[in-house]
Formats: sequence, C-alpha cells, structure tokens
Amino acid sequence: MNFSIVIPTCNRNKLLGICLEKLLPGVQTGNHNYEIIVTDDSTGNIAKSFIEEHYPHVRWVAGPKCGPAANRNNGAKQAQNEWLIFLDDDCEPDNNLIDNYAAHIQTNPEIQVMEGAIYSDDVIDPLFTAPINITGGHLWSCNFAIAKQLFDKIGGFDENYKFPNLEDNDLNKRVRLAGNKVPFVSSARVYHPPRPIASPQKFARYHESWMYYHAKFGEPKTLKDLLVTISRARLTTIKNAPKGLGSAKALYNYFVEIILTVNNSRKWKKV
Repeated sequence: MNFSIVIPTCNRNKLLGICLEKLLPGVQTGNHNYEIIVTDDSTGNIAKSFIEEHYPHVRWVAGPKCGPAANRNNGAKQAQNEWLIFLDDDCEPDNNLIDNYAAHIQTNPEIQVMEGAIYSDDVIDPLFTAPINITGGHLWSCNFAIAKQLFDKIGGFDENYKFPNLEDNDLNKRVRLAGNKVPFVSSARVYHPPRPIASPQKFARYHESWMYYHAKFGEPKTLKDLLVTISRARLTTIKNAPKGLGSAKALYNYFVEIILTVNNSRKWKKV
C-alpha cells in the first residue's frame, strides 16, 4: 500500500530536519511506497530552500498561512496516495512507524482510520508540555493515519480553527459520528519532545476555538465553563510539578491567562 506523509511546518527548520531524518528511506523499516509532503506556513517560506538543499526527495508546497487546520488540508490536497499519515514537524517518528501502520491495515482491511501513540519524557517541567497519548481515544494530529477517501469525504480539517487548538478533536468527532471505528495502534509511535508552553497571551487567544468547538456540536458552554476547564488543567499540572521557580512562574502565567481570556472573550465570534 502507498502512503502520503503530511507534515505542516511553521518557522521550525531545525525540528523539521530531525523529523525528516527519522523518515529517510533506510531508516524506516519495511519496504513501503511513501511520499513526504511538507506544507510550509513559515515566514518567507523558509523551509523551501532548507528542503531543497538537504531533503530533495521531500515535496515542498507553500502553505495558505491561515492556521494549522488549513495547512494540513493544503498538504492533503497534494497527496497522491491512498493513505495519509499526519505528523507534526516537532515529532520524532519511531523507525517502524510506517511498517506498523501498514501491518494493521493488512490485517484489518476494513479500517479507514487509525491513531498512533505519542510518548514523551517521564518528567516534564511545568513550563513545558507534550501531547502524550499512550492509551488512545484522541486522534491527535501529530500521529494518525486515515484513508484519503474518508478524509476527503468528511471535508478534512475545519479551517475555522485558526489556532492549534481542538482542530483534531473536531476531526475525531466527525470521523466517529460518521460511523467509523478508530483503533489505537500502540506500536505506531512518535516521540514528542517537551516544548515550552505557549505564552498566556497565546493561550488566551486559542480559547476561542474551545467555545467554537462546543457550540458547533450543540454543546453550548459559557465563559464560566471555560475558566473552570482552564483552572483544572493548569492547577493540576502545577500541583503535580516539583515546587520551585518553574511552578511559581506557571502559577503566575495561569492568572495572566485567566485575565486575558476574560478580556478576549468580548471579541470572540459567535457561532
């Protein structure tokens, strides 16, 4: 079977290079036909010359610069193969990632979508984060595979999500509402290094996606519901982290995020 690996990128050539090294023919096990598409939302399309110089086998395309959902759709439109694998540019695929997805398809030919595992360091500083998925149930965009026919049928990612927040949850819900099972392929793994958390200013903007998501699926939420959700997530992380300067800074960031979220909410679009 043939795969198209879609990797959106935005101003992260160093991390992108690490990811692409893990996908080199001869590094990935097995004998599979696959193409790699990098869709570039970077300022000045800076990944273009980087890929041309170091990874000429990779197909570069200019991104639409309208957020990660639109960027992933842009890459998928270029795909020529029957299966799409979505990865993020800051992930490091295991060397048997494609092999294990292919093996699951061969033994389960009726399957049209699968989620892979995402793992990270055992201990993560409270000022860093990683989207860990070792039990399934998420279909997070940094590691999943989907038949291109199904992806196109459900309309891909919803491009109303302008920020990296909940666009993959939205896709997951629509896939399941369409009656598709989403098996968890625990052997198809990527390592996600801890990365600095977004600033309170960015988080406060991203939360517009949370309100859009729930309204879209008939789950109207209030600003109070959002603030409770933020508080539980941030305070749980701070509580479980080693006490020190990092946890103190995380607590400060939490208060700033709450204040800015309340301010920003007055300008959010209504669904």
